[in-house]
Amino acid sequence: MTEAATEVLVDRRTARRLRIGAPLAIALVIFLLSARGPQHLEVLAIEGLLGVIALAAVVRWPVPAICIGIVYLAGQPVLLALLYHYGMPAGVVRGMGAGKELLTAGILVSVLATGVRSRRLDLIDALALLYLVVATVYLVVPEVLPTALGGQTLHVRLLAWRVETLFVIFFLLMRRMRFTARQRRAIVIVAGATGILLGAVAAYEWLRPTSYNNWLVNHGVPLYFANVLDNPLATPGQLLTFTNIGDAHPRAGSLILSPINYCWFALMVTGIGLERLSRARFDTWGIVVVAAGAMGIVFSGTRSALLAVIVTTAVTIGYASTRRTRNRTRLMILLVIAAVALVPVLANTNLPQRFTGAITGTDTSAAVHRHALSVGYTDVVQAPMGRGLGSDPSVGARFDTSIVATPESAYLQVGIELGVLPMLLFAGLILAVVIEARRRIASSTPTAHEAGAVMAAFAGFFVGGFFLHVWLSFATSMLAWGLAGLALPIHPRHDSGQ
Repeated sequence: MTEAATEVLVDRRTARRLRIGAPLAIALVIFLLSARGPQHLEVLAIEGLLGVIALAAVVRWPVPAICIGIVYLAGQPVLLALLYHYGMPAGVVRGMGAGKELLTAGILVSVLATGVRSRRLDLIDALALLYLVVATVYLVVPEVLPTALGGQTLHVRLLAWRVETLFVIFFLLMRRMRFTARQRRAIVIVAGATGILLGAVAAYEWLRPTSYNNWLVNHGVPLYFANVLDNPLATPGQLLTFTNIGDAHPRAGSLILSPINYCWFALMVTGIGLERLSRARFDTWGIVVVAAGAMGIVFSGTRSALLAVIVTTAVTIGYASTRRTRNRTRLMILLVIAAVALVPVLANTNLPQRFTGAITGTDTSAAVHRHALSVGYTDVVQAPMGRGLGSDPSVGARFDTSIVATPESAYLQVGIELGVLPMLLFAGLILAVVIEARRRIASSTPTAHEAGAVMAAFAGFFVGGFFLHVWLSFATSMLAWGLAGLALPIHPRHDSGQ
């Protein structure tokens, strides 16, 4: 077959896949927009038009769209609050919250058009698909049996289903995208740069809490939550989180506005930076990225994230030793210097006291945390099929559902909502990602660098998930699992590396 004939065949295949994939993606967009709640027809029409335009842009330029999506999701609450503050209608702003769904739908069309095909499923795909099937059953069954599986409305169930599954769908699609080495590098650089931006904002928040809080309040963040999200804040005049009343410094949430969610975003960023430092050359960019991520975790004041970053660091040191001995030595020297530099900051946070209080039993929050874990474990044992979608702490608390639970564990959260089987599948999926990333590193595949960052960060996520909700923020889940898909393509031998 001639080259021209091959190109015609490829174009025909692409066109055929687009004819199938584009209507499916547009239908998905309309469904997700309509499920966000009651809308005026004209607002829904504007949202639909903007959605189709955005979808077409993602299909046409997937890599720039992914890069923009990383930045957009990290700053979404503040960005959308600013748009609403400066006059954009609430309905349109609410529709712009569907950016993650539009990105996923666009990547779906790209995969159907030009993505990698495979007739065999590996272990990661099998675990992910089984998890998605069970979660989707929990979404659909209450439509047939209204009192089954929690009996929440379709709107609530759909929002909870997104929280539990969208990042897994995105991960599977990213595994099937065709990326060049330059495109992969661009996505990772944007992720690191976003981490630096959020780290700088977190530092300002920690140093100038009153100024930062006033800026958020004066630029409409409380009104955005109340009028756009229909989720009024308990304290609209005070948006920062303090461990104790009268503390000089808050627990920084940066642009994500939540220290518990921001710390996990910072962990992924730290993994990216540590991987850069494990290479043969001295890397200033890696130092800056690690500093931004590690300082962000410290500023967040989250104990489980600090434990997770220790795990991530240890895994990276082991990873560096497989390259060259001097890599590990240089990395350890840099980490010692960084630890010494962090001591003054740690001394001005409540983290040391919170750690010692948790060990001695004098810290109230640690006692509450242990009680929540115990209750969550009991719930899973007593209801192995789960309570149903809408019991997670984000959607359940927002809509005050009768089945809401806060078990303080990413795994127990899945177990309480979807049952024991999906909980085990999800934990196994994270472990499978770590193991497969290690295999890609050992095989020196073209994505070995990205796999190194994913292996280290996901080892930290795996440990941190036992003690806190890791995946409630789309900024974190879409970034981390998107990079995992980037690092673990289903056909590494087809990656040109060019």
